[in-house]
Amino acid sequence: MMAKMMRLQWKQDLDVESLEARGHWASMEELLEVVSFHLPCYQQTVKTCQNDPGQVNPSDLTFATQFLATYLFIKVKGSRPMNYQYLTVEMVKAAKANGGFIDQKTFKTVGKYGFDSVIVMDTSMQILDGYIHCVRPLLKPQCDFVLVTKNGSQHSKLGNEMSKLVFDAIGKYIHPTRYRQIVETQSLHALDDKEHRALSEDQKHCSVVAKVHYQKRRSREVAVKAHECLQKLQGTKGSEVDMEVNTRFGSSSTSSTATFEPAMECARSENTRPKVDTPPHSNRLLSQGHQRRPLRFATREDDCLKKGIDKHGFGRWTSILRDPDFCFQKGRLADSVKKRAELRFLPNENP
Repeated sequence: MMAKMMRLQWKQDLDVESLEARGHWASMEELLEVVSFHLPCYQQTVKTCQNDPGQVNPSDLTFATQFLATYLFIKVKGSRPMNYQYLTVEMVKAAKANGGFIDQKTFKTVGKYGFDSVIVMDTSMQILDGYIHCVRPLLKPQCDFVLVTKNGSQHSKLGNEMSKLVFDAIGKYIHPTRYRQIVETQSLHALDDKEHRALSEDQKHCSVVAKVHYQKRRSREVAVKAHECLQKLQGTKGSEVDMEVNTRFGSSSTSSTATFEPAMECARSENTRPKVDTPPHSNRLLSQGHQRRPLRFATREDDCLKKGIDKHGFGRWTSILRDPDFCFQKGRLADSVKKRAELRFLPNENP
């Protein structure tokens, strides 16, 4: 009886409506908004690391690692954290020469699947290159893994890093496992059966698929097809994020891109449904009368605010916000900066 009650409670807790009510569920558009929200700060961090590394704050390096992990989960593939935890610099270099494929063989269910392939497109390679060539060297890495901690060791808590940035951007609690559940659920409604199965197979969700032993060729075919399906699922907003990345990083001298068209052609389906344009996320929220949650101040913003006060003076909030040397979250207003400064850095008025 007790076991039955526990199973019932577990099902209720994982019901989508229940998760939404607790802020543990998000739409695909909201998750893509996380990338757009943090992208300007990531771009500024990469530029500072490249042009003036002596002025880089340790918290900015930590943020860059958090952003890259979050970007990989959302825009490249909703893999289990081990896939990116054991991603090496050599794997990324090799991907540029073999169509963008990374065939990961270090993950918990390798005995069942053999490979967990990821395909890194030109746009995503720019994000990776910015981190590998500009940010990562300042962390003084002690290993060959791409994502490292502030001490230079292998990063082992990538899921936590994604959760932090998602909450900062949209005020919801989403980790990689939840993201895979969101992809699995929304693809049921937005994609046809064949496309849905491709995404499920690539993310290794389905218990039926778990019986199949993957080999490299099949894993790559699935990765290519699933990438196309994910792009379709992300729709107009996903294309907008790609365009923003290309605009900000397209001319970067550190980016070395490969041609991926042949790889994409090999798995392109002849019977896919035409894309349906969806309204931008901001317009949809506006039409629903939705008000965005207040932006929480990140540690790096407090650091920028303190430096801004030292540089411009207490009370020059607009000047501090507009100063290109400081990186604040998109949508940050002078009034919120003023209140934060009064709370944290109000000058001592004791006689």
